[in-house]
Amino acid sequence: MLLFHLLPRGFSNRELREHFAALLGKDPSQITPGQMSYQLRRLRLHGLIARQPRSNRYHLTDFGLRVTVFFTRTYARLLRRDLAKIPHPPLPYHVETI
Repeated sequence: MLLFHLLPRGFSNRELREHFAALLGKDPSQITPGQMSYQLRRLRLHGLIARQPRSNRYHLTDFGLRVTVFFTRTYARLLRRDLAKIPHPPLPYHVETI
């Protein structure tokens, strides 16, 4: 969402779909416009984005900017650092037979 904050025209369904698909590890063609409209509606109802008048474009609200900055900083300062400290279980030893 922070990528679209500085765009003067806002962002469209298609532009957000490309970034959304990358986060899910999918190809953008696997996400339908209807699925993306559902996600946009959820963001709009929570007050994170607002639709621009007389267009199919959206912009990030002030509240949405604060929320996205909070979650980005929380991830960068707490989660990423602390999750790296958790020891991973050892991989099972696999012996191949000839």
